[in-house]
Amino acid sequence: MSGPVEWLLPVHCAGCRAPGVRVCARCERALARPPELVMPTVALDIPVWSCGPYGGPHRRIILDMKERGRVDVIPHAAAVLRAALEYLAARGELPEPQELSLVPAPTTRKHARQRGGDHVAALCRHTRLHTAELLFRIPRARDSVGMSAAERRRSLSGSVRVARAVRPPYASVLVDDVLTTGSTLAASRAALAYAGVAVIGAITLAAA
Repeated sequence: MSGPVEWLLPVHCAGCRAPGVRVCARCERALARPPELVMPTVALDIPVWSCGPYGGPHRRIILDMKERGRVDVIPHAAAVLRAALEYLAARGELPEPQELSLVPAPTTRKHARQRGGDHVAALCRHTRLHTAELLFRIPRARDSVGMSAAERRRSLSGSVRVARAVRPPYASVLVDDVLTTGSTLAASRAALAYAGVAVIGAITLAAA
């Protein structure tokens, strides 16, 4: 029997809206696909992997975390991310996860406040791996919806900053929720390189 809280705020699967569970077994299987190497529109000199296409459960779970305040699904997404990193380590493409520092992709402080926190940073922390929250974005960058790859890159140029000069103790991997053109990753990579932080790769939950 459901308790009073569940009755007032019914739980549903973030991936398919099935009732009574945060992420159902079917969506967990869809999320468990091995990460794949992807090629962003914006050239990067580091490998970029994605855990799946930006559709189906991947898309709905990301939107629930990002726009609907579903903090309860962040541990599920973090488990997907950690499993992907373990898979890449087993293939010899990355060091062991315990030897990595996860660097969340930047957001503006205003957007983080509006969304009740930085969901990408929370995702990284929930992996229980070392997380280095080094990056932030200054507000001058325009909303990227509808922009071309070149427009996104120009908008982000110079807007991604390193918040502190402390270097992570391990090899750094950039983490974001969705890969679109790669502009955010490229700007993040450039800002970290300027600050003397070496980045060996990037990974996203989904690729559009």
